[in-house]
Amino acid sequence: MRDRFLKKFQKSPKYRILVALKKGGSLSVGELKTRLGLSYMGVKQHCIQLEKDGVIDHRRRALKNRIGRPELAYGLTSLAENYFPSHDTPFTHELLESLAGLYGRSAPEKILYTAYQKRIQSYRKRLTALLVEEKIDQFCKLREKDGYLLDVKGAGPDGWIVTEYHSPIGALLSNYPILSHFELQLYQKLFHPQVKRTSLKTGAPYLAIFEIPCVA
Repeated sequence: MRDRFLKKFQKSPKYRILVALKKGGSLSVGELKTRLGLSYMGVKQHCIQLEKDGVIDHRRRALKNRIGRPELAYGLTSLAENYFPSHDTPFTHELLESLAGLYGRSAPEKILYTAYQKRIQSYRKRLTALLVEEKIDQFCKLREKDGYLLDVKGAGPDGWIVTEYHSPIGALLSNYPILSHFELQLYQKLFHPQVKRTSLKTGAPYLAIFEIPCVA
């Protein structure tokens, strides 16, 4: 039921506003209008409704490089997380805790490691024989289907930068830090052993930045 609602909601301007705030942080109506290509009044009305729903809030901030009255800037509340895909469920956490109780503290990590190896193999099958640019583009599409929210930018001769703004396993990453290592390993095994993660925040808002070097 929740998945069907999310798929329908993801086609709406309101969701596009949430995504823009997820990626850009605090933004004014004018900035949202520019980023989304919507009308000023349309964005304003959607923001008013989203704030009534408790999904965003606003605060006043000084104008950038201008003199005048402070402007309203909107940002996400914790409730906004409910509008992004999540694979974290109470049962998942209970299952991993039960495994630790039955088979020792390392049992959850072993299960998660096995799951990641299977995921890496699944990605490899879909990315085989693609040029590196196509490979990165297809990888990002697969990640989005898996519930991640990300952008990719070419970094000239130095490679590419992938920025993840949302992870569907956010709570698991906080409870099982080794998952962060598995996430980096996934990038390294699919693209290059020297992929670097230059930023990581597992709390809310989530953020992870990966630098993928050009293949020599």
